[in-house]
Amino acid sequence: MELLFAAPFLLAAALAFAILAAVPPWRRWAIPIPTGIIISNPCLFMIIGGELLIAHFVGYDAATRPAPVRTILIACLSIAILGGIVGGVAAGLVARLLTAILPRILLQIAILIAAWCSYFILLIALDIAATARWRLQDSSALPIAEAVLALVGAWLTARHPEPFRSSRIRLPVGTRFRYRMAFAAPNAAPVEQRPTAPEALDESRASSEDQPV
Repeated sequence: MELLFAAPFLLAAALAFAILAAVPPWRRWAIPIPTGIIISNPCLFMIIGGELLIAHFVGYDAATRPAPVRTILIACLSIAILGGIVGGVAAGLVARLLTAILPRILLQIAILIAAWCSYFILLIALDIAATARWRLQDSSALPIAEAVLALVGAWLTARHPEPFRSSRIRLPVGTRFRYRMAFAAPNAAPVEQRPTAPEALDESRASSEDQPV
């Protein structure tokens, strides 16, 4: 039953990751947005469970009392949906921050896992839709082939992890982690310091004295 309720969120997150990862300017959102979609599911049902628990503590019994009015149901559902949205947005912001500061190898692992799960879910969904549409026979080897195909696609996606970072903290390939918070590459040339007015005057006097008369 839990998987049935979570299936739309998982499918939406997988589709969002596949679309965002396929477009280079959108890749910095490929981790935060699917994370927010997935986390909004448990947040929503946790609030619904809390509302049912509160109703139990106040003594409401559905077997002996009439059903609540439509206004109360709409209010409870609206609070649950709002809580799911707030939880999803907060999770997306945390994921965006983590993708901005993670070392390269950890970011690659995160992208590899997210890409494999997304591609595998999409392939399973296509398999179920094709089986239901054309009444194909089930094959035990097909999920294995889909898992391997999803792994190949995930490896190709995770080869270049830097575009998945925030645009403000994105660094050239090979930049070490200790330079990440400085927002600059370690081999960046320092800005040439121009001499002040007294220093320039001293240099002009020294050059004039060195010149032969």
